[in-house]
Amino acid sequence: MTIDILRPIDNLRLIFKNAMKQIGLFSSQHGSNEKSIFLQEILRQITCSF
Repeated sequence: MTIDILRPIDNLRLIFKNAMKQIGLFSSQHGSNEKSIFLQEILRQITCSF
């Protein structure tokens, strides 16, 4: 029972890890202002999915 409850949390952790990786790639190619806009957009999409 507890494993089923924790599984979505593990998935969410994986999503955040991948998102941070993408932000890292993005920020190395673009300026910091664009990076913060990109980060806000990702966080908005994550919060909308709940």
